[in-house]
Amino acid sequence: MIIKSMFRKEPSFGQLVEYMSDIDKSDEQYNVYQNLYSRKQDEIEQEFLRNAAYVAKRKNGNYLYHEILSITKAQKLDDKQQKEILRDIAYQYAQKRASENLVFGTLHDDHDNHLHYHLLISANASGESKKTRLAKAQFDKIKKELESRVLEHHPELE
Repeated sequence: MIIKSMFRKEPSFGQLVEYMSDIDKSDEQYNVYQNLYSRKQDEIEQEFLRNAAYVAKRKNGNYLYHEILSITKAQKLDDKQQKEILRDIAYQYAQKRASENLVFGTLHDDHDNHLHYHLLISANASGESKKTRLAKAQFDKIKKELESRVLEHHPELE
């Protein structure tokens, strides 16, 4: 499993939601929603923008995190099983990484050899003015614990 984390200094929620929701790459039935009421692209963007407005503007501050969870497609499982497992992993990751933050995730199946989730994570907890920050050591611990849990509970994944 590969976990990649990126950040954005601009509130480009709409652009990322649109990319993530590309009908040629994603399957809406596997979307991940955490602390979100909205299900439509434009409403999700507005919800993230409203939440970001709680935070005081700061030069060079992060507005959002764009994270990717990726697994190699397993030969022993069909696509549906793998997608359901990866969705569960994405929910677990979102809970450990940012349980109070807004999270929107989409599963992309546009490569032959792997599946991956794109997660859009708000920089602040829902309705809070303080940004959520993880130290590198905390982030590494979350990644290692998730990897261990996946290996223990899903040995069929490659």
